[in-house]
Parts: sequence; C-alpha cells; structure tokens
Amino acid sequence: MNSLSPLVRRANRVDAGQIIALINAVCAEGQYFSTPHYVPTPQWEAALYHPEEAPDHLLYVAEDAGVIIGEAQILPCEDQPGVGELGIGVYESYRGRKVGSELLAQLLKEAKLYYNKIVLYVLITNDRALHVFEKAGFHEQGRRYHDYAHLGKQEQLVMQLKL
Repeated sequence: MNSLSPLVRRANRVDAGQIIALINAVCAEGQYFSTPHYVPTPQWEAALYHPEEAPDHLLYVAEDAGVIIGEAQILPCEDQPGVGELGIGVYESYRGRKVGSELLAQLLKEAKLYYNKIVLYVLITNDRALHVFEKAGFHEQGRRYHDYAHLGKQEQLVMQLKL
C-alpha cells in the first residue's frame, strides 16, 4: 500500500466518539489489544474529555478527510514519575501506510516536555509494530506474559525509549 499524509494533531474532546470507535474496532480484531473493547479509566477519561486539565496525558489522532484513522497516546505511569506508557491504534485498512509512524513522531516531540522515559508493551508476533518502535529508537527491556481477551496468555516485549 502507498503511504499517506494524514493530518496528525492533538486530540480534543470532540474526537472522543471516533477515538472510542477506533479502539473498539481494533479490539474486535482480537489480535492487538488485551481487552475486548474500550475500557474507561481515569487516565483515558482525562485524555478524552478534559485534556486541558491533564496536559501530560498526550493523545494524538491522525485523520484523513476529517475521519480519524489512527490514535496514539502516552499516559503517565502512576507508580513511576517521569515515565509514560505508549499505545497506538490504527484502522486495519490504513496499516502499512506510515500512519502509526507519523503519529509516533509527533507524539514523541511533545512527550519530551513531560517524560524522561516512554515504555510500551507489544506482542512479539506484531512485526509491523515492532519495526515502527525500533525505527523510533525503542529498545527491548524484557519480556512478560499478559492475558488477552481473545488470545489468552501471550508473550509481550517490554520496550523503552529514554528521552
């Protein structure tokens, strides 16, 4: 597939419905997220509905013709000051078109203002995501097993990037 030049920007509360729909679509694939659907947490709720009150809850979207096609977020790790956890979701039809890479590049620029280290967890079988993260400078820090709603217990790489 050809690369795409989506508009990448910080999300606002008007985007919440489209972001949740995207997360639910990726969850429904049963391959990448550990939950079967969007699960509201205080951090996600702050990022989606009150971004002005939580500037370190970084949430970016990629859009094509006004439709959100991808999202990426870095949310603070509550038990580790200065550390944020990264997640990315892109609609299946837009994968392989540099959407995740563009989201990640923009997100990491702002992350330097709030974090000194970014961590992420990715299935060892997710070669496309591993390539994107390694290209951005993330390094493997270890491995763990995690329960996925559709897959059961799966091995993940723990990766990090020092900013």
